[in-house]
Amino acid sequence: MRFITGIVFGILMVIFIFQNIDVVVINFLFWSVSISRALMIFLIFLMGIVLGAILSSIKKGKKLPRPKPEPDLQKSESV
Repeated sequence: MRFITGIVFGILMVIFIFQNIDVVVINFLFWSVSISRALMIFLIFLMGIVLGAILSSIKKGKKLPRPKPEPDLQKSESV
């Protein structure tokens, strides 16, 4: 099943790449870069994955304090 899913995903990626061959110019501050639209979308996708992984690891590092359990009042009354 994984193999078939991989093949279908690969075919869809090839179709996507062939439909987005156009070269686009990206201007940012003083830089200007010309790359294909498919490559630009792929790079932005990768940056999103990396940023998500970083934010997820930061969130896992911050552990919320657990509330202290209340003392059992029934045990102290029976003594």
